[in-house]
Formats: sequence, structure tokens, C-alpha cells
Amino acid sequence: MAQLCDRRWTRASYLISTDTDLIPIPVLSSFFASKGFYWANLVPEPVMRQRLQNSLCFALYDIKSNSVEAAENILRRNAAVSSEDDPEDTSCSLESEC
Repeated sequence: MAQLCDRRWTRASYLISTDTDLIPIPVLSSFFASKGFYWANLVPEPVMRQRLQNSLCFALYDIKSNSVEAAENILRRNAAVSSEDDPEDTSCSLESEC
């Protein structure tokens, strides 16, 4: 299967990215486990990551006053450490830079 290049677009304080490494898997999994996603089943983190990597995802982030590069670094760091954190805790944001 061909590998797609990650793309990103910005407008005002928003970043749209196809980079799945920016998506915090535990936070996404918590949405899948919620009552609002009654049509979806919660899957283990490795399965969720594989599904994302095999999909074309568009994620929207509010980057506020951070530069795109700084925002992506923060998002990558948050995604990397979020698997160790409580998926219900979404207090880490671009504003706080964790």
C-alpha cells in the first residue's frame, strides 16, 4: 500500500492535519467508549493506532497563539505521553504547553 505524505493547513488559530501521530489515542478511545458513540466499539490502543495509520484522517486543532511548529511539537508530546495518563484527563492543552 502506498504511503501518503502528511499534510497540514492553517487558518486563523486553527490547524488541520492528516498526521495521525498528533492524535492522542487514549483521548480518542474515551470518545469511542462514551454513550454518544453507541455505534462504535472500544478497541485496544494498538488496534486503534493501526486503524488510524491505515486511514486518511483530518484532525482539527485550535492552536491559539502558538506557531504551527510549536503546536505540532506540543501535540506530538501530548500524544506520546497520553498513553500513560488518564484518558479522561484532557486538561493538557496547547495553552499550557504541559
